[in-house]
Amino acid sequence: WWQNQREILWPMLGAGHPEFARRLIAFFDSHLAAARSTAATYGFLGARMLEWTTPWRIAGQGSRTSTSFTAGALAHPRSPRLDAEEAGYQGHIFTPGAELVGQLADYVAYTGDQAFLKSTFAPWLHEVTLFYLDLLKQGDDGLWHLFPSNAIETWWKVKDPITDLAAIQMLFRLTLDHGEELGFEPALLDAVRDRLPKVAPLPTGRWKLKRVGSDRVFDGIDRSEALYAPAGDIGEHATIQNQENPEMYVVYPFGVVDINSPAAERSLAIAAFNVRLHPNWAGWAPDSVQAARLGLPTTVDVIMQHLNAHQKWPYGGWNSPTNPLPGTRYGVGDSPYFDSAGVNMMALQETLLQSQPIFGEKTALLSGGPLRLMPAARADWSGRFRLMARGGFRVDCSFQSGQPVATQITASRGGKLWLHNPYSVARISVNGGQLQPTQARMIEIDTKPGDRLLLTGEL
Repeated sequence: WWQNQREILWPMLGAGHPEFARRLIAFFDSHLAAARSTAATYGFLGARMLEWTTPWRIAGQGSRTSTSFTAGALAHPRSPRLDAEEAGYQGHIFTPGAELVGQLADYVAYTGDQAFLKSTFAPWLHEVTLFYLDLLKQGDDGLWHLFPSNAIETWWKVKDPITDLAAIQMLFRLTLDHGEELGFEPALLDAVRDRLPKVAPLPTGRWKLKRVGSDRVFDGIDRSEALYAPAGDIGEHATIQNQENPEMYVVYPFGVVDINSPAAERSLAIAAFNVRLHPNWAGWAPDSVQAARLGLPTTVDVIMQHLNAHQKWPYGGWNSPTNPLPGTRYGVGDSPYFDSAGVNMMALQETLLQSQPIFGEKTALLSGGPLRLMPAARADWSGRFRLMARGGFRVDCSFQSGQPVATQITASRGGKLWLHNPYSVARISVNGGQLQPTQARMIEIDTKPGDRLLLTGEL
């Protein structure tokens, strides 16, 4: 069940355990042929990964060769089957494949594994991008829209869910930035280049609700309110169905908006976070990761509220929204639920260190974005941590009162290091050399494999 299994994967790379991440990735990667078959069943090109799968569902069977794309391939007749299917929890969710692509990109950035880049990341990026290209429909306004599609499980068959639009932004930019080096067809790059500026904008406005019996029902959109919305408009099913916050997918997992974003975009995300309908509703709720990515000073409070509400079993597991087994002392659910622990493990990592690429700026797939030390830590926190950053940098940091005191950064494979200067004056020593002061807000250093950098400074 992708919604839950993905969360075990999230903290593995930052914790320095890519060997564990690789095992879980291998399971989902084994379903590429099945994902292509699913897309073809509904008359679409590319690959559609379902929100859930059974481990034995033709895993590993079929060709891994990417779909050949030529000019005019998108002009084929559309099957009405998918649009006509009844609304439901999973039937119109299209984002899992895009989420997997994002996780594969992270694996490459953390490990520098160029063989994996070509054998695993490239086919998934190609096929999921192609599926979304084929899924889009051009409206009378000249823009490319998605309808019908679920805003995850919460809103069914809506128009332009922010989950899909954010996924498309991520996929299309990765394709344009790196498709040529990965050997993608020029016709595919041309199609993405043509459509990206015309994809419907990320929706904004507050979705209003009214009570109809025991249901919460859509009651219009106040478009004057400046915050991200679950979708551009409602569809045929107006009743809210699950306790998720789809508008926050723009922050994580798709990384279109975060602490690095322009102030106007970040403020839309913060406003949406502050009024989200379902704060930390379940063990799998990613609120704490999203709070860290936005650099909110309340991030630790969100983490702790999540823990206190949902990590309730003596064995360390989390409550699952499943049926409790009868006769169990603690009302244990019918499946062991370790998965949600990954949410808060990653949230804690992101509270202490972030290295995600800046969205919209081209970065090499083998590296990440600028390092940020203590981006969402509390002012009364003191301690130390060791975490991995994208680009293969190991970061050992001691901190006092929420601020770094001394940081050692070890370059496992070399390359350009970008670091947000946490001090008014930073002092940097490379391999034990003389400390060099700098007031630059963005520190850039070319590193060689094995280089050790010591960072101290004045706040």
